[in-house]
Amino acid sequence: MKVLILCLLFVLGSALTPEQELRIQEFMDDFLQCSEVPGLSLGIVRNGIQELAAGYGVADLDTLEPVNGRTLFNIASTSKAFATVLLAKQLSLNEQRLRFLQPVFPPRTTFQYTNTMYTLTGIVSEQLAGGWVSWEDLIEQEFFYPLGMYDSTFVYRTLPEMTGHASPYERVDGVLQKTPWQMYLGLEAFNPAAGISSNAEDMNKWMNFLLGHGPIDNSYVSQTFEPELVSSNTPYFSKPTAPVTMEATNYYARAWYAGHYRGYKTHSHGGDLRGHHTYVYIMPELDIGIFHTFNFQTAKKQREMVSAFVVDVLLGEEPWFTGFDVCAAGRSEDLDDDVNDPLRTSPAGEVFTVKDLKKSVSVRTDDYIGMYGNFYYANVTISTEYFEGETFLRLQFGEGDYLLGGLGGESFYMIGHNELSSRINLGTMSFERDVYNQVTSLTLPGFESLDPPVFVKGRRMDEAPFPDLHSCN
Repeated sequence: MKVLILCLLFVLGSALTPEQELRIQEFMDDFLQCSEVPGLSLGIVRNGIQELAAGYGVADLDTLEPVNGRTLFNIASTSKAFATVLLAKQLSLNEQRLRFLQPVFPPRTTFQYTNTMYTLTGIVSEQLAGGWVSWEDLIEQEFFYPLGMYDSTFVYRTLPEMTGHASPYERVDGVLQKTPWQMYLGLEAFNPAAGISSNAEDMNKWMNFLLGHGPIDNSYVSQTFEPELVSSNTPYFSKPTAPVTMEATNYYARAWYAGHYRGYKTHSHGGDLRGHHTYVYIMPELDIGIFHTFNFQTAKKQREMVSAFVVDVLLGEEPWFTGFDVCAAGRSEDLDDDVNDPLRTSPAGEVFTVKDLKKSVSVRTDDYIGMYGNFYYANVTISTEYFEGETFLRLQFGEGDYLLGGLGGESFYMIGHNELSSRINLGTMSFERDVYNQVTSLTLPGFESLDPPVFVKGRRMDEAPFPDLHSCN
């Protein structure tokens, strides 16, 4: 019996076999060959053991520096799990802290993904910690340092050089181009939702911790895996299209989607940010964790397929698709409407160009000029700009800079007026007038399509009223 147990432990704790590593290597080579992804990193843990932390392809197309297990990538929305696990550690589910927060929709009527509320959890964590420690410091103290995740950091701390990072790429006018570092300015505000940078070696330590193998207590982690509500299904992976049960997004928990693969429970979450595409895939019944990240924003179904292939190799199953099949799956999915990306392009539909602007009716009135404010989204400024012989309205906020082309009435389409803005399609906007025909506000659906924010003319962000104080007891 002792011999049997020792043999079993040896098998369960062993690393990948040469045949398994070769199978994964060939799969990744095929995928990189047929896709536009310059490079990717893969981490695998099983039964508390790091089985793989490897890189494939290049981190930069100019230098051809190869990706390895320590190459940093922005892990985007997979940062959310750090936020919820931290909050779970700080709070008991029985403590009544939020008594005055009103839902956008009635309970159990719809699923709405949000970056804003995850960002709010960071503020809550800071207050629970006494109000003097930043969320970033809390993450380092509670997770990075105790778990030995010494390479992990936050994107804003690496700007502008993005030291140690794989260079992010995206398709611009049909050409693969490096994403400017300025695109990530302002991401610091979204750190709990999308601001962490990490690599395969560090994320293997994170996944082992989630699976109960870390050096620190994780008794509070399981509550973040518990499904809260039904989320949208993915028909692509429903039978008979796929030969096995493969549905990663049946339910949404706390920073995790809950689903199944080959009859086993899965907890997963993807992350998409300009030029980055990340996936964390946990199978608690098999004690398996898989992390992979690309320096190009690929299709969502592709990341699920990459994880499924690795699982098949680990289980000794015959994979039902190849790396080339993953490329084919990606070509059938629209990448331009990613509601999970806080720096996303707008779901507003048609993309307008400078050619459209030249054909539009120029606006020659001062009615619109001025500052407009929203106490959540801050201020935008409307001015005029003389452009190629015509005068147009110009909308600016932070690094955002857009010329406005008339659509008729008070509606306008927005054309990026600098390199960064030209890469973020915000679609259309409109002005509103009062009964005296005075312009009083503007609406920007590109900021949030489900609840388009209204900016009031003359309002300043620093004039926001002090919030009412309520007891949290």
